[in-house]
Amino acid sequence: KVEFEVEEGRKGPTAVKVRKID
Repeated sequence: KVEFEVEEGRKGPTAVKVRKID
């Protein structure tokens, strides 16, 4: 399972953190 923390930037959504969960 891959989890993304998404933060809205000036040019649209930007993935700031990616976590891989087994």
